[in-house]
Amino acid sequence: MAIAPKILAKIQTHAMAGLKARTDVKFDAVHVDIHTEGLPRGQQMVQGLNKSYELSRPTVVVLADLMPHYNWGHPCEHHLYDSETGEHYDTQKSQFPPNAWFHAPQEFQSLHAPMTLPGGAMADFPKIVPHLNGPISNAPGKRYAILFSGMSNNRHLNDLEFLYRTLLDIYHFDAANIIVLNYDGTVNYSGSPQPVVHWPGDNTAYRIKVNGQGSNTAFAQALDTIKGKLQSGDLLLIHSNNHGGGQPSDPQAWLCCYPNWASYTASDFGTKLHTLPAFHSLIVMMEQCHSGGFQDATLNNSTATNTSFSAACTYDSNSMGGADYDPYARDWIAGVTGHNPNGAALSKPVPVPASAKDAFNYALAVKVSGDSPVYGDKPANVGASQYLTGSLNVTFASASAAINSDGRLEVFMRASDGSAWNIWQTVPHAGPWSAPNCLGGVVKQPLAPALNSDGRLEIFGIGTDNAAYNDWQTHPHAGPWSGWNRLGGIVSQITAACNSDGRLELFGIGSDGALYNMWQMSPHSGPWSGWNRLGGVVKQITVACNSDGRLEVFGIGTDGALYNIWQTHPHAGPWSGWNRLGGVVKQIAATINSDGRLEVFGIGTDDALYNIWQTHPHAGPWSNWNRLGGIVKQIVPMRNNDGRLEVFGIGSDDALYNIWQTVPHAGPWSSWNRLGGIVKQISAALNSDGRLEVFGIGSDNGLYNIWQTHPHAGPWSSWNKLC
Repeated sequence: MAIAPKILAKIQTHAMAGLKARTDVKFDAVHVDIHTEGLPRGQQMVQGLNKSYELSRPTVVVLADLMPHYNWGHPCEHHLYDSETGEHYDTQKSQFPPNAWFHAPQEFQSLHAPMTLPGGAMADFPKIVPHLNGPISNAPGKRYAILFSGMSNNRHLNDLEFLYRTLLDIYHFDAANIIVLNYDGTVNYSGSPQPVVHWPGDNTAYRIKVNGQGSNTAFAQALDTIKGKLQSGDLLLIHSNNHGGGQPSDPQAWLCCYPNWASYTASDFGTKLHTLPAFHSLIVMMEQCHSGGFQDATLNNSTATNTSFSAACTYDSNSMGGADYDPYARDWIAGVTGHNPNGAALSKPVPVPASAKDAFNYALAVKVSGDSPVYGDKPANVGASQYLTGSLNVTFASASAAINSDGRLEVFMRASDGSAWNIWQTVPHAGPWSAPNCLGGVVKQPLAPALNSDGRLEIFGIGTDNAAYNDWQTHPHAGPWSGWNRLGGIVSQITAACNSDGRLELFGIGSDGALYNMWQMSPHSGPWSGWNRLGGVVKQITVACNSDGRLEVFGIGTDGALYNIWQTHPHAGPWSGWNRLGGVVKQIAATINSDGRLEVFGIGTDDALYNIWQTHPHAGPWSNWNRLGGIVKQIVPMRNNDGRLEVFGIGSDDALYNIWQTVPHAGPWSSWNRLGGIVKQISAALNSDGRLEVFGIGSDNGLYNIWQTHPHAGPWSSWNKLC
């Protein structure tokens, strides 16, 4: 019942004076609330894990929140006053407020609230929230998620809503495979704002489907439900939110549960995880206070082949809250989403799609003061290759390798359905590799990558309308990618190179068989020129840059001979006329020797490898054709970092073979060496540490790689399947 006003006034005066006079607390950082209805004798008051006290008389509680920016549990005090006399009779330390403060906030009056919860600096929401360039599909394993919040405030439900939308809209989870446990089992929370109608991300109605209460029983039952469904290839995401307790006040970390600060401990969680069948991937992300205390229980008890864990704070610390979201949960989810809840861009680049480790790294990089994020995975660094995409069921027709400006290799694949994909090393010259990422579009031939002079990769493809298209990184060595742009023309083969002044140039064979070119008007940026006709009649082309900065294009003529045409000035026309270099070849590839001489390799009519070269740096005359032998059906020349050229070819048995110069920029050449495998298309790149790496499309249409184990030298690794 309501307490007499004069009693409340007496209590208020005493409580405020006492707090102001204390030297062990900073009054300007304390929030003070008074319960105006009073609590009955015998009321249990939760203080921590399995810790509580009982009110000895009808009591008015004054709550002194000593850390109002944080989620519960954190230090607070219950100042207890006799409801009838207003006399102070006890003070109890606690980690949690009275149940009534949470479930009936209208019964409490604020006496002192000098601090506001941080809302985070984010732009106004757009009318349409942008999503990733293309939806990310999944197969063959199924993906499941448990989203949990027990004693929810508005920010906790908002975090769940953000993740729920991301799972449905970005990663296309089946809604039936997402179990949401929140507060009282509805789309609801304690406190303001009320009524619970619109999610603040885009001010639309909440879409989340709540399956049950945020109770410890429901959480255990959800894990039992998943237990009956998990298969060997499946992924499970577990996200917990709201409040929690832990050391040093409690012996172990625990998650607060509905209705009255019930507990679900780290040991409860670990025990239940250990009962799950073997499956592929477990990703756990926790927000509650002391959530880092769940790390060992997760990693030591997971039955998944791959497990990662991240949390907002260490085992003995509290997590920050915010006005609309919990900062850590918001930022982790934003990392895997590609934008903030309101659609605003991320403040730092994040790979697309982001792995579990990428999401943690982003949340760590932008963390608010007060959070202490933690991360762990098993096996080590496996979180860098854990994606909410699950296991992708996509096959590939071709691969084209390139190197980023930060030293990481990246491979661009054309899928069997024509869509473009990429995959990249997560650290320079080393794995693990990312999961395949869909760049969308539909292209007809292998993609042609090139590196802009500002460090951004750009790829070119031929669309179904036979026009040229381009797509580019929007930041040096990082996404997001621009999305496909139509450059036009009608072309049947394309190749790209970078001019010595930093402008990319694209070459294509037109519908009349002639060579055409187009170029960036400024270094590393558009607009692009229109298509320009260089003439001739060719059926395959390749391009290389002379050591004096002039581009040179080689083509196979209608008579099967090799022809060349070149810029007469560095990075500029006019172009020469076509020149016949002779021979009869059916596939060509060009590169540059370490002494500045171009060299062209071709497959002859007898399927052997041939080569021809400039006799002087960036100038003719050219040598005669020389037979290097072997039987090959596709070739890729590369230059080792010690200056020796090396050519890779697919043999008649579909295995990979290599042959190399025995001294820099000169023969004699080695004999052919068999590297094995079964491949039907290859590409290669030079790692930033000097080791060559070859990529091939296998007989199963998967992407494989093999590499030198030492700079410019073998032995070579075994073949490794990337995807």
